[in-house]
Amino acid sequence: MNKKTKKIIAKEFLFLLGTTILFFVVLFIWIMLHESNYNKKHELKDKISELTIYEKLPYRLRVFYYINNDIIKNSWDKMSDSEKFISDLKDKEQASETYDYIKEEGNISITKDEFLEKISKDNKSENYLTKILPLERKLEETKDSFFNSSIRDDEILGLGIFLFSIFFLLRYLIYGTKWSIKQLKE
Repeated sequence: MNKKTKKIIAKEFLFLLGTTILFFVVLFIWIMLHESNYNKKHELKDKISELTIYEKLPYRLRVFYYINNDIIKNSWDKMSDSEKFISDLKDKEQASETYDYIKEEGNISITKDEFLEKISKDNKSENYLTKILPLERKLEETKDSFFNSSIRDDEILGLGIFLFSIFFLLRYLIYGTKWSIKQLKE
């Protein structure tokens, strides 16, 4: 082998080595971001669970979470707007309908008058909800994140093909274009 061929082979080997190292660095960063997102999601779930323990909740919020978590079993039917629910529950007619619904579908051990009295005395639900809502929004953002789903084999293969095509195929396309322009000028 002559010296020119050895240089070409050495250059190609260095490009291959660099591409391989870059592939593993990108893969490592991707896995670390996935793990970080996973940990953040579970941390937020734990914080929300701590804040939504029934015994610690103001009464209107307790009613909301009781209906959403214990009575409604289908995830499609769950109520999403807790602010509207606790606001509407201040209305006696709405509170009365809610009591009837809970009595029919769930388990309630107090009378309607006691229920309505507890609803009317509750003035902490809105303030308490301001602690929970930002965490729930962050949790939804975390769930919607690109790094939420695990890394599949086809994505790893796609990353490898992408890097290979950039460092090898695109490079040869540039070399071929330069060579063609050089030949046309001569």
